[in-house]
Amino acid sequence: MAIASKPGMVLLILILLALIALAALPIIEIAVDNAPPISHAVLRHGREALVARECMNGWELRMYNPTTERTGLICMTTEGKWGIVILNKYGEEITAFLKNKAKTLEQVIRYMRNAGYEPIQ
Repeated sequence: MAIASKPGMVLLILILLALIALAALPIIEIAVDNAPPISHAVLRHGREALVARECMNGWELRMYNPTTERTGLICMTTEGKWGIVILNKYGEEITAFLKNKAKTLEQVIRYMRNAGYEPIQ
């Protein structure tokens, strides 16, 4: 008789778990909807994107790409690496990253020029 009641008990537990999950769905949905979006920069470049965003507060050089209508902000970050933030024509961030191998501003400028950017006066 104890063996016969086990399948019924398992079914009851599964039903209870399903009801708990259904009750939690609105809470989970609210949490997901209110979570801040993760930008391309952070998805692709991780913590380096956050460091490169220092250029938003104070850049050393601004460059512009007339083809894409994007602006690049370049700065030396607190980590001693060159940061680049790319903005669309509305000033919204497209990406942000560190140029780890660049040791000089001239190297960063060459990189940006190869991508179609020119310095802005």
